[in-house]
Amino acid sequence: MKTINVASLTEEQPFCAGVILQDSEHRLIATINTTNRAGYYRIGGVGGGQEVGETVVQCAMREALEEVGVAVRLKHSSTTYLHDLDTNNFMQVQCEDELAPFLVQFRKNKYPHKPYREGLPCGAYTHYVLYLADADLEGITPSSEVKGLIHVKREEWSILEQGLTIRALQEKGVCIVARADVDEHFQVMVHEDESLRVIADFLST
Repeated sequence: MKTINVASLTEEQPFCAGVILQDSEHRLIATINTTNRAGYYRIGGVGGGQEVGETVVQCAMREALEEVGVAVRLKHSSTTYLHDLDTNNFMQVQCEDELAPFLVQFRKNKYPHKPYREGLPCGAYTHYVLYLADADLEGITPSSEVKGLIHVKREEWSILEQGLTIRALQEKGVCIVARADVDEHFQVMVHEDESLRVIADFLST
């Protein structure tokens, strides 16, 4: 079995990090985000890009606090999956880190010598690292970083892929906690490389 060390892979290299949160009913927590596409919101996981000087663990915890508004406790995953986004190949790997993530995705950078933002590292690959996490999710509300939060059963993830409106999702029983300025007539979309899609599939099996 292939062995990886996430701390080494991401040290002075481009990365994004996030957390996998499930509520007391084992529903995944997803975020509702603005997008450049008129009339649409984008559904995404809890996470985002690194800040200058951050480790991948620090990034995951900060992003969770910013988007969900609660401090999270990262959990060691006994199983780690490695996903090559360029080839869509998956493999289970042995992770050397004391705190192993559930999913590590990566892709080649089109401009390996150009950082995403001034002060950030550049490199041949960007890694996307997702950790299992616990938090007190009772009564959570979306922060100013996102438009809303969706609680979706892992086995019902596909309902978010149907281009339904916020109102239609609510009518189908999907739990949505939205900010007051959310337009219920907007449709939702999921990016083709959204990590939560992969996570929902793995956790449902």
